[in-house]
Amino acid sequence: MAQQEMIGELLAGHYRVLEKLGGGGFGQTYIAEDTHRPGNPHCVVKHLKPASNNPKVLETARKFFQKEAETLESLGNHDRIPRLLAYFEENEQFYLVQEYIEGHTLAKELTPNQPWEESKVIALLQEILPILDFIHTQGVIHRDLKPDNLIRRSSDDKLVLIDFGAIKQLRNQTITESGELSVTVAIGTPGYMPTEQTRGTPRPNSDLYALGMICIQALTGKMPVFLPEDPDTGEILWQNLVTASPNLISILTKMVRYHFKDRYQSASEVLEALSGSQKQFTPIPPTEPPQAGAVAVNELILEWEEAGQPRSWTIREGQTGKNPGTFRIGRDPARCDLVLSDPMVSGLHAEIFFDSQQQRFWLRSLTQNSVTVVNGQPLSNVEVPLRHGSRLKLGQTDLQATVINPGHSPVPIVANQPLQPQTPPSPPVTPRRQNLSTSATVAISPAARRSSPATPPPVEPESKVLPWVLGLTAAILVGGLGGLAVNSWQNPIDRRDNGEEECFVLATGNLRSQPASFNDDSIVRVANNEKLLVTGKQTKNGWVEVNLGEGKRGWAHRDVITNETEMDDCLEEQDIEVKIVPDVTPPKPKDEGIELLKEAKELADQGELENAIATANKIDSESKAYQEGQEYLAKWRKQLAELKDKGIELLKEAKELADQGELENAIAKAREIDSESKAYQEGQEYLAKWRKQLAELKDKGIELLKEAKELADQGELENAIAKAREIDSESKAYQEGQEYLAKWRKQLAEQNKPDCEDGQKPVYNESEGKYNCPIDPSDKNGALDRVIPNFQASAILPEAAFAKCPGNTELYQLGETDKFNFAVCGKDGKPRFYLGENKNAEDGITVSWSNGFKNGSFLYEPPGYGKSNTTTDELQVYQDGKLVTNEKIQQLYQLN
Repeated sequence: MAQQEMIGELLAGHYRVLEKLGGGGFGQTYIAEDTHRPGNPHCVVKHLKPASNNPKVLETARKFFQKEAETLESLGNHDRIPRLLAYFEENEQFYLVQEYIEGHTLAKELTPNQPWEESKVIALLQEILPILDFIHTQGVIHRDLKPDNLIRRSSDDKLVLIDFGAIKQLRNQTITESGELSVTVAIGTPGYMPTEQTRGTPRPNSDLYALGMICIQALTGKMPVFLPEDPDTGEILWQNLVTASPNLISILTKMVRYHFKDRYQSASEVLEALSGSQKQFTPIPPTEPPQAGAVAVNELILEWEEAGQPRSWTIREGQTGKNPGTFRIGRDPARCDLVLSDPMVSGLHAEIFFDSQQQRFWLRSLTQNSVTVVNGQPLSNVEVPLRHGSRLKLGQTDLQATVINPGHSPVPIVANQPLQPQTPPSPPVTPRRQNLSTSATVAISPAARRSSPATPPPVEPESKVLPWVLGLTAAILVGGLGGLAVNSWQNPIDRRDNGEEECFVLATGNLRSQPASFNDDSIVRVANNEKLLVTGKQTKNGWVEVNLGEGKRGWAHRDVITNETEMDDCLEEQDIEVKIVPDVTPPKPKDEGIELLKEAKELADQGELENAIATANKIDSESKAYQEGQEYLAKWRKQLAELKDKGIELLKEAKELADQGELENAIAKAREIDSESKAYQEGQEYLAKWRKQLAELKDKGIELLKEAKELADQGELENAIAKAREIDSESKAYQEGQEYLAKWRKQLAEQNKPDCEDGQKPVYNESEGKYNCPIDPSDKNGALDRVIPNFQASAILPEAAFAKCPGNTELYQLGETDKFNFAVCGKDGKPRFYLGENKNAEDGITVSWSNGFKNGSFLYEPPGYGKSNTTTDELQVYQDGKLVTNEKIQQLYQLN
């Protein structure tokens, strides 16, 4: 599927491609939306295309893809690695779907020529190393760790590791005769990729190398490809470019050692080194020009490990030691400045001293019993110069010279003595250099050397034979008393015709017509190791001007100069002025962003928002149109999201259904609206409204009451009553139904009113819903009367029927002929006196009658009556089955 055809495509019926993120030979990366998840969240889709459609390749790639996808899924358990959401194959091509991380890459934070503070670099290490430790324990090597593959997550400002290089092998594969997969191209990025990775054999500490280079880039403000390299050791030379503590320099140096065996073997080792050195981080400033009133003081930092802990020692030119002018190393604390516990180290093993004439530190072996090794070469009673990256082995202890640079210190002033001018140096002894290698093509005859009056003379060497091979050049140095005498020989081609000496360089690569590499048209082709005359002009970025003859000039970068050290020495010896000239500034590329923004606007005006977004994304961050483009991007993404907001369309459909009376379907449709939709809140309001309407429609009580009324109007009272009784107590029609029930029952009772004896009028019993004749004394059915609390009175009682309390079925009659229609009861519903007799009741009731029982009275005397702790009993008076107030009773019965 062509790249332009992918935009808008729906992959696996699930992921709609929105815009392109990036791509390469192995495939493309897109931003897509997941149409099966609420709110259609964004995700990253990686489209991986195998290099061949050979069936064997496809089958092998399929297995590899499955394995790698499962690995990525397990890695996604870490919070700082994007989760794998899905993986699938479609049309013999492979797709990975991963969590979309909103943020910016670390590359945006690494601005050229703007070094970071040391604390920020340490924080970067502490943040990334645990992630590497996690993936390495899972058996995974990232293989492409670089600033572009670290994203600063917007939500929490944490770095997230993306784009694991292993999966890229799907692109870089060939097929063997047996059908097995063979990776033919190394995965990684130049500058961040160590040597073993370029050979296709990465190791876990290959990732540590890459992280170390990122940190060095942060500390120096320089891209890794612009950092010089030691041609003899392959080590990166960066230490004198930074302001950092020896401990951090030591840690980063070990992370980026040329050979993987010399590096830390795991991320946890680096973390331990960081933890153990936390209190020792004291920044050392980079080399700066000396200020007025200061003299140069050269220094060397020696680093090693002892008992698993990193150690370092700074050795300075002229410092006082146990032997003046030297720094001695061994096991004897009486004679040595640095005491090693290694039993294979001699009591007095070696010493380091500074040669003020040659301006170099030298190592001299002082033992024949134990081996001293420098850069893999065993030494015995000889001296060798030390340079940055020199590897030493004393006994079984490995040491390294990590920083060799000049420092500065004020000129000492003696009190009450005038400053004396320095004595000019004596004429130098012309050293002799002898060609020991048939392949050497340059012999530089040094002239005057710098000397420092503050520097004590070096100790006389014990051996007068000082061989040392440096790259393609060699020299035999012969020592003498009181200093170092060096004889020289001259090669005729090293001289001008007028006899003056010159300095040359050997270049192993193409030169440039200007000090810059951004334009391929500036390439000047020369033969490998062609000898070129140096003019003395250089740039800060490492370009050296050379004379090409016939009045032509060219520029060689220090990266391709094989005799860089000899060249610098020669320039100094010949007193050739080194003039620093400005680097060529690359021409500003044409600002295509303005045209891209114009094109994007036109697409948006035509309604092609997705293509407008894809076009605006191409605008470079350096373009003048970038900021405006970002604003339009936000606007168009919002518009596109609204167009794709299904909730708006769902609410519209739900409203139409409700208008058609299909409330249940309208509710179902509105419930589909996602909570992230702009229509969600309005949808919730309509849902509440439609549910209320539907509830009213579904309230059967309303319909039942309506039917009951119709039956009552037709005179079918019994059926109306039966229908009204079906109304549920939760129905809105219940209360109204109860009122109609009482009405219709009374109407029905009127129709069935009984004829009573002796002309008595029937009495309506509301609870029974019928009329009853007055109770005959012989009849045991009586009526309940009302209640009054805390009753104590006498009364003139009218004639009434028998009375009873609600908690007692036994009826009581007052006298033999008079009938009273009230009963005095306790709160428990039981009677509080015995009727018909004049006696004290158990509960304190006294009843008395007079006037032939026509007028009667009773007195309530609570238990303890007349005592100070008198208590009262709550009495209830029932009358005609209704409860009335005390005032009402008094009104009816003239109670006092």
